[in-house]
Amino acid sequence: MAQERIEIHFKPTGDKALIRAIKELDIATKRLKGQVSRYEKELEEATKPQKKHSNALLLGTRNMRNLGKATSKFGVKLSVLRSKLLIISFTVALVSKAISVLTGKFSEQEKAEK
Repeated sequence: MAQERIEIHFKPTGDKALIRAIKELDIATKRLKGQVSRYEKELEEATKPQKKHSNALLLGTRNMRNLGKATSKFGVKLSVLRSKLLIISFTVALVSKAISVLTGKFSEQEKAEK
């Protein structure tokens, strides 16, 4: 079971450099918390279009299954097949773009953390 919160109480005495280092660590920790919260917001915003495109891909897959059923029963016109292929290609392009955006955000966050 993961521990939710860890608290460490430390009271330095004597060495001013140690006290200063601890204060700097506190400042750095607060900055990191701010960056993490910004990262989480950006990630949430980036996942919204991804979900939308995933739904579009699912719809395209369903349409292709229906197209396969229609082909076996009645035959299909070339224009219908072309339309279905265009829908799939647009869907794949949108998903690819969403993944590219997410990857860019992840690398940007990694650079910010370093």
